[in-house]
Amino acid sequence: FLQQSEQSFDLIFADLYLADGMYPRQTAGDFLQRCREHLTDDGILVLNQWADDYATNHTALANLGATFDGRVLNVYPQGGSIVSFAFRSGVPGLVPKAWFAAAQALGARLSIPLQQHARNLWQQNAAVLRNGRFRR
Repeated sequence: FLQQSEQSFDLIFADLYLADGMYPRQTAGDFLQRCREHLTDDGILVLNQWADDYATNHTALANLGATFDGRVLNVYPQGGSIVSFAFRSGVPGLVPKAWFAAAQALGARLSIPLQQHARNLWQQNAAVLRNGRFRR
């Protein structure tokens, strides 16, 4: 799709799986670069990865970080996956109190434990979120 498109997108979500695992091209440098090129300036790539092999995940995260100049947040939910949020321009500045309140309100509306996921994302990316590194 991206090879044939000239459009830019605010959000690209990649969740490419085969019967026996994640499609390996999903974390290849050329695919990630193509995604970055098709994002708007404030665009975000959300990438769901199967976290079953350390070496593969290490390489995938390194490719993602290199392509997006380190502007990446990763969350490790239960169930053996990694969800990465890669920002073309920079990680948005988040205020913890407002972030958790919004997660709680949306989670209540959707009947899911969104506040716990928001807390996990914050804790697992504290160095980036607290010191403003890579923010826009």
